[in-house]
Parts: sequence; C-alpha cells; structure tokens
Amino acid sequence: MGRALTTIILFSFVVSCIMVTGCKKENNDNGQSISMTTKLDGHDWSTSVVYASYNSGYLSIVGSNPLLGTIMITVDEFTEGTYELGSDIHKFATYSNKDQIIFYTNPYGSGEITITSIDQESKYVTGTFNFIAKNLSGNPITATEGSFSSKYD
Repeated sequence: MGRALTTIILFSFVVSCIMVTGCKKENNDNGQSISMTTKLDGHDWSTSVVYASYNSGYLSIVGSNPLLGTIMITVDEFTEGTYELGSDIHKFATYSNKDQIIFYTNPYGSGEITITSIDQESKYVTGTFNFIAKNLSGNPITATEGSFSSKYD
C-alpha cells in the first residue's frame, strides 16, 4: 500500500498544480504545439491542457481533460530515450477517469515512454507513450498511440 499511497499523493499534487496554473494555450510563445493524445481502450482521448515539470531529477507530464480524465507520466530520467513504465517506483503512469477512479502502472501494469526531443533553450519536451494500468480492483485500461508535447518548468 505504501507505493499506492505515494502515487496517489504525487498524483493529487500534480493535478492541484494544473488547477492552480490554469489552462494552457494550444501553442506556446514559440509557436510549438501543447497537447497530449492517446487511445484509451481504443477510444480517442486528447487535451491541450498539458503541464510538464522537471524537478529534483523527475520529469512529470500531466494532461487533463475535464470530460475524459487525467493522465500523468513520471520518470526519473531527463534524456532522450525509451523508458519502461511500471518497472520501479520512479517510472510510472496513472490515469484518473472522470469518476476519479485511478489506474496505476505501479505495481499493477506496464508500459513505456519515449522522450523524443528536449529543447532546453525553449524548455519544450515531446514524446510518445503507451501503458496498461490497473485500478485497485484489478480492472485494466490500455493507453496506445500516445503522444505529448509541452513546455516544461
């Protein structure tokens, strides 16, 4: 339960940060796209409300759609490359649906994130992801064909 509680606390903190910072524009000041898209169990999911943060060695990307839920991906990496989600407590994804039921890759699922580019000058990150996450009842949800692009703090 310790990992699940830590994940819930971190997830709640990041979602709170999104609410405080408000909605982002679809493009940043440099004209770069701000978005997150995926297919959840085969259904299209997308948002332009994306928040990314690199802090204390962790990159967190959060996309929130008030009608479809929130996706958060966190890794303890900040270099271009592919990283396994669910492999340890430092690399995970969560999905919270509109009813606030939370699905986790740790320790219940698996997946991967690929950081395709990091522009440190404009603080812009892009990548792809996929994962299978499960809620505490063991019910799975699958995210495929995921992509993100966001300015980061």
